[in-house]
Amino acid sequence: MLARAAKWLAACLVVVAPLSCRSLPQARIQDGEGTLAWDTLPSANEVPLEWGELKAVTEAPGGTNVSLLWFQDDSGAVRVVGLEHVRNNLWTEARLVRRR
Repeated sequence: MLARAAKWLAACLVVVAPLSCRSLPQARIQDGEGTLAWDTLPSANEVPLEWGELKAVTEAPGGTNVSLLWFQDDSGAVRVVGLEHVRNNLWTEARLVRRR
């Protein structure tokens, strides 16, 4: 009986194991209603003055060695861009939250 249970468990593992290694589907982010827009940095490792004041610095979740820099301009729009500690550079794109 123990051998039969072991065979059944092995069969289940053979069927289930490949499914556990399959990559998760990636959400496709598109600009439009309900999604945040992207804003491109005009030059490498420089934040434009038009982005306003640096309001906060937070750590990205998951221990990724990335700090998130939060800027707010005069119109109230907020931009967040990542600063990678290992490479010591800024991301090339930022997320933009517009205010009305």
